[in-house]
Amino acid sequence: DEFADLAFLSALPEHAAVCDLIYEPDETLLLRTARELGHPAMNGLGMLLHQAIFALEHFLGGKLNHAEMAQAARRALHR
Repeated sequence: DEFADLAFLSALPEHAAVCDLIYEPDETLLLRTARELGHPAMNGLGMLLHQAIFALEHFLGGKLNHAEMAQAARRALHR
């Protein structure tokens, strides 16, 4: 869900990074507003995908091709 109030963004130090750990959409109101205020902002999708791949490696007991897996996941998320 979106934040009810984004006023806290104004209290952040100048150029503080803002990250919204989401799979979809690519940009939320939080990220858009942070950018408008001059903050670097990212959706964290890359981190979430790589955490999932590391978890799969752990449970499967083997190495996976991270680039290939991340690309497949991105395709599946953005149909």
